[in-house]
Amino acid sequence: MLDAPEHLQLHAALDLFSSLPYSVVSQVNSLASSVFWVDRSTVEKVIIKLLEDRNQADDARYRRIREVKTEGWDLFLRILADGSVVVTAVAVRIFFASWSYIPSSKIQNIDRRPPTLLQQFTLQQSQPSLFSSPPSYLYLLPNPDLNLLTLVTSPPLMSLDLHPASFFDAQSNGLRINFKGSEYNPAEEAEIVRFIRTPEGKGVGALRVGGGGDAWKIVEGGTKLIRCGEWERADFVVVLANGKQPLSRLR
Repeated sequence: MLDAPEHLQLHAALDLFSSLPYSVVSQVNSLASSVFWVDRSTVEKVIIKLLEDRNQADDARYRRIREVKTEGWDLFLRILADGSVVVTAVAVRIFFASWSYIPSSKIQNIDRRPPTLLQQFTLQQSQPSLFSSPPSYLYLLPNPDLNLLTLVTSPPLMSLDLHPASFFDAQSNGLRINFKGSEYNPAEEAEIVRFIRTPEGKGVGALRVGGGGDAWKIVEGGTKLIRCGEWERADFVVVLANGKQPLSRLR
């Protein structure tokens, strides 16, 4: 409750148990998750475009994104250990004696009477699908298609198209993968000593500090690397068969 500028009291937190019922949380193997705030200005530009172009027949489908805009909700994406996505909204509502409220989009500041309340609720939860693990970073960016948003996560590096109307309506096509890099491997953090290239130039090996390393296949005209194998320790390494067959030996 924000009742006085010099006094801040916590009334809600974006913890996992407040976002989902215990029956769902208890089935998740790990409580590890990542939470990201969704930039309201980036989302609103696309929502305005969608609402301008919609057909009357789509009113029910667009109801949720209309509420996101008019109510001024702050949105948070939580990605769970099983890859599912939970969308949480935090709304600011000013209650009066009659228990009516003014949407947060009408609020100019928090230094006012009567007190302002924060309300948290879960908009949706998707099934485990796109994410193999919670990413450490997530960015929401404009898309060349004005009806879409671009979602970029890392690790692993992944680019997705997000269609707000379909996504907030819990449709499976609301989030689509454009590109996905290789999965994160802690061994790849080791410093690279040198590279070993195949004779035809279609494969490469990376020899790392400590003697370990990994082999990669070069595809799509040299724009993409696919991990093919690794070794724990070696003094001599040869990479063959376009990177698919690394041979290593100790002295």
